Amino acid sequence: MSASVQYRVAFGRKDEAVDGPDDAALVITIDARDATGDLTELFMLGRLKAAGHTGVLFDVLRSGEASAVLARLSARAWPRATVGSRSGERRPPRVPRSPVRCRPP
Repeated sequence: MSASVQYRVAFGRKDEAVDGPDDAALVITIDARDATGDLTELFMLGRLKAAGHTGVLFDVLRSGEASAVLARLSARAWPRATVGSRSGERRPPRVPRSPVRCRPP
C-alpha cells in the first residue's frame, strides 16, 4: 500500500518537528522522549497516536520506515536555539526547572 504519511514528534506544547505532506493519509504523532522506543509497543500503550488509515500504519511499522523517520526527527540538537516548526520564530534553549518549589515564610 503506497500512501503518504506525515510524522510529528512533539518536543513541547507548540514545538513539533514535522515530516511529510499536510494532506497525508496517515498522521503519526509521538512525544520526543518515546520516539526511539519500540513503536508497536508504544502504539499498544497509547503513546503513539495515529490518525488515518490503520492498514498504512501497520505497513510503515512493519517496514521500519516509521522507526527511521521518527528517530531522525527526535534527534535534533537541544543546546542551540531551535526554530519553531509552525511559525519559524527562533526560541532560546529550554532550561530545566528545579522540582523543589520554595514557599514564602
